[in-house]
Amino acid sequence: MHFSLVKALPEESYASSGCDDVILPLYYALSRLGFSVETRLSGINPYAVNIVFGANLAPGLMENIPADSIIFNLEQFTGSARWTNESYLARLRAFRVWDYSGRNAEFLRRRGVEEVTVLRLGYVPEMTRLAASFTQDVDVLFYGTVNARRRELLDELLAEHLKVAVLRNAHGLERDHAIARAKVLLNIHSYTPSSLEMPRLGYLWANRRAVVSERNIDTEVDAGLEESCCFRSYTELTQAARELVQSAPARERQAEDAFRAFSALRQEDFLEAVLGRKVHGSTLPACPKSLHVGSGKDFRPDCLNVDINPAVNPDLALDISQPLETGRRYPTRRFGDIELRHGYFTRITAFELLAHIPELPALMRNFLDLLEEGGKLFLSVPYDLSLNAWQDPTHVRAFNENSWSYYCEWSWYLGWREARFEVEEMSYDLSEYGTVLAAQGWSGEDLLRAPRAVSGMRVTLRKRRTTPEEHEEFDIRTRSFYTGAVGEWVVR
Repeated sequence: MHFSLVKALPEESYASSGCDDVILPLYYALSRLGFSVETRLSGINPYAVNIVFGANLAPGLMENIPADSIIFNLEQFTGSARWTNESYLARLRAFRVWDYSGRNAEFLRRRGVEEVTVLRLGYVPEMTRLAASFTQDVDVLFYGTVNARRRELLDELLAEHLKVAVLRNAHGLERDHAIARAKVLLNIHSYTPSSLEMPRLGYLWANRRAVVSERNIDTEVDAGLEESCCFRSYTELTQAARELVQSAPARERQAEDAFRAFSALRQEDFLEAVLGRKVHGSTLPACPKSLHVGSGKDFRPDCLNVDINPAVNPDLALDISQPLETGRRYPTRRFGDIELRHGYFTRITAFELLAHIPELPALMRNFLDLLEEGGKLFLSVPYDLSLNAWQDPTHVRAFNENSWSYYCEWSWYLGWREARFEVEEMSYDLSEYGTVLAAQGWSGEDLLRAPRAVSGMRVTLRKRRTTPEEHEEFDIRTRSFYTGAVGEWVVR
């Protein structure tokens, strides 16, 4: 069975969102259970079981998803919640629903959602990724929507002369940077009664963060998590936050208690109960067919991530511009020992990488070998007339539209006889100056030849087999028709 985890979000600005903290552990847990799994942004896979996140935000997408899809609801349902409306409930009635909250599930059943399953949110090791030693210069951090009850409490904390940070619509690196800087994380219910905000809190516990959380008599808390937070009622939150800020040992104890409680709740165990797939310790997911080279901090769960720098935690730390040994098994952290086989990958992405590679023909040969016939190589590179082409001191080259000839129609120069690339698509990113020129009517060659107008290129290359005519040209160009001493040749 193949699963596709879909962020059904309305615009690119939401591409990195709160649902990532749920998608990430589900991705790894499904993989460990032996399922094939991928992630997508606002795109349905008709050949997979699609698990859709954010269905309340993108109603247009829901009109075309297969009937066997699953909606994963991450919203809370109370009388005052804005998602308690008939439009969203009608969507939920049409599909299977997964929900992290037993209270939500009971509410949905009462409102006619028949196929709703509670899937508890748990831990996978890949969630633990924030440095514990980062300088903590913020006393209290709250991130999320600020309504009246949350604003009242934040004002109380400011009145205590604490250094308080509030983030709205912050996700990805911006949010993680703020979390790493904070001594205490604050969790305040948006509505009451409320379930514990597991989609938010699990990531904090996995990274050993001290959390002060609201818990009232009607707050739903999952079994096993009683020690995960410094729980207090709404009126006691300010005092609890102040006490934790003032005591580093207390924060460390709270953070370790939280990690110990949460890490004992394995996400794959919860999935096993829902899907019926047994967990085997030796089970590892198959290596993906997509290769992401120079991954850096842009880690992609649905790819084999390769980077020369082990500090960024790629799947495989490797200089892929060096010769790849046939038959060698490379150790990876998610897929066990793998072989980088010729013709295995359907796509390779390498963004802002090629400018750093001294031996570029060797890297491009490896890309050609690793791709299957018809496989695609997606590149982004600095344009040679751009202002930023040589801004990075580690750049050793820049590119223009002729830079691909030796990998395409002139590939015989590099000794490529059996296969080569062809340019499928080429586009250009304009600088601010280029945008001004374009608005003035500049286009085509004039725009490309204007220094500082183009900042970068995006190129898609497709691997294809060479033709008999290209074989003959290769033989003539490289004089491969010679069989021995000069003067002896094969008559064709």
